[in-house]
Amino acid sequence: MVKIPHDNIDEKDIGPGADLSGANLSEAEFYDEDLSEADLSGANLTDATIIGGPVSEGTNLSSANLSGADLSNAVLQANLSEADLSNVTACGAALTCLTDADLSGSDLSHAVFYHGNFNGTDFSEADMTQADFSECMPKPDFSEADFTNTSLVNAKIPSADFSGAVLTRTDFTGADLSGTDLTDSHVSDIILKGADITEANIPDTV
Repeated sequence: MVKIPHDNIDEKDIGPGADLSGANLSEAEFYDEDLSEADLSGANLTDATIIGGPVSEGTNLSSANLSGADLSNAVLQANLSEADLSNVTACGAALTCLTDADLSGSDLSHAVFYHGNFNGTDFSEADMTQADFSECMPKPDFSEADFTNTSLVNAKIPSADFSGAVLTRTDFTGADLSGTDLTDSHVSDIILKGADITEANIPDTV
């Protein structure tokens, strides 16, 4: 089901393979809608609701504005590179391909991530409690990512690369950091209480 609050877009045009690049879809509602192979690059999806639905890897959401959107339990195995996902609610969502994306201030608790490249992604102020990166292929690449004031409590982040990442006041309480390398990251006041750091490389200053 789709609800589009704009007269210039026909709801009948929404579906698999649709060309919605640059479209204004702010405050639109998508419930279990199949958007596989659709082109939503550069689209305005601010405050939209996308719940359920098979948004496949063929879906293009690169550079889209999803700020403030509700992505709870959405299956977004799509290209989200350089997308603005600031202040989204993505609790329980499945997400992929987030290179250079803005996820600052977002609720990503219990989210599952499948694609390993998060290079340059902004996770600052995000709640990633119990987020799961253990299914990422290849291993999670957080190089140059920003985790300032981010909660990664009980998150699963084995064998991740944090080279060049900003880890200021990052909370890793109870997190799985086994095999993770933090030696080349910018570490300040992080919390590792109860974290699994088996075979992890942690700076001596922590």
